[in-house]
Amino acid sequence: MTAEELLHFVDETGLYIGSFYEDDAPDGAIQVPDLPPADARVWNGAQWVPARYYVDDAGTYLGAFVGALPPVGAIEVAEPPADARQTYDFGAETWRSLAEAIPDITRRQLRLWMFGAGHDDAAIRAAIETLAEPERSQALIEYEDATTFQRSHHLFDLLGPAFGLAPADIDLAFREAARL
Repeated sequence: MTAEELLHFVDETGLYIGSFYEDDAPDGAIQVPDLPPADARVWNGAQWVPARYYVDDAGTYLGAFVGALPPVGAIEVAEPPADARQTYDFGAETWRSLAEAIPDITRRQLRLWMFGAGHDDAAIRAAIETLAEPERSQALIEYEDATTFQRSHHLFDLLGPAFGLAPADIDLAFREAARL
């Protein structure tokens, strides 16, 4: 058997599932005339439909959507990332390299950065006290007991405004704190 004998198949939803020899195709697979182009993976019965790629307002990749509505507030971008862990840089209109990923920081680095920005331990605790339960108790436990902090933890976005920090400012703070 040769590569020329390979046939191309989609599932019942039109999603490309692979190329197989005729006898090896999965049950229920539907043969299509050709391979999908790089930007499309769904066959609508007559042609390949291109995918549309979306991120959230923080640049986190949400996925490719074909024939389905993306989540409310999703922002379309021109192409998918090479690695789904990458984030989108709206200013440069490109994907950040993984080397630009936001590092985890230690409790010491967090407190030193906050102190350097004019926020002492009392200010941090006061900001935590403004949260409603159960976030207040969770934030206090995280602040007092965690040895490392991840930027992706939702409590940073809850507490950031108390210090005048937007999400992008918090990202930068983590990068700066990691160097302390």
